[in-house]
Parts: sequence; C-alpha cells; structure tokens
Amino acid sequence: MNPVRCLTQTVQRILSYPGASEESSICTYLFEGKLKEFTQDDIIKVFKANATAIGKDTLGYTEDDICTHSNRSAAAMAMFVDHTLVYIIMLMGR
Repeated sequence: MNPVRCLTQTVQRILSYPGASEESSICTYLFEGKLKEFTQDDIIKVFKANATAIGKDTLGYTEDDICTHSNRSAAAMAMFVDHTLVYIIMLMGR
C-alpha cells in the first residue's frame, strides 16, 4: 500500500512495454500491442458509470458529485500517513 513503491512498480511496468521510454507518461498503458494514454476525462467517465451502476442509495452520492480532485488528495493523504516526506508529496503533486 506504499504509494511510492506502487509508483515505482508502475514506472517499471510502463518501461517494460515495447516502445516505451523515460518520456512515456505515467498514464501510459499497452492495449493490443500499442501504447495508449488514459486521460482525466476517461477516468471520470468510468467513475461516473460505476457510481450510476451502484446507485445513490448505496453510495450516498450521485455521479454529479464525482471529480478527480478527490483522487489526488486521497493519494497525498495516503503518502503522508505512510510517512512519505512532505517535499516528495509536493513534488509528486507538482
């Protein structure tokens, strides 16, 4: 659950893809032999579709309440709780 270790594993996985380089985005994935990148809009679409499928009664909120800001703050908090140095969290968050 250490976010720094997870990030390291993600970078190593991306670099193992044919055609990937150190310039490849952290959002890079391999699909049918081709490098692709997912966007914030892609993530929001999936989150909203899942929220709709699960329903407000279960979640306590609707798809209109979802954005990606909460993901960034949750990741920063997870790193802080895991005793990641604050300046590293700041660097990762740009």
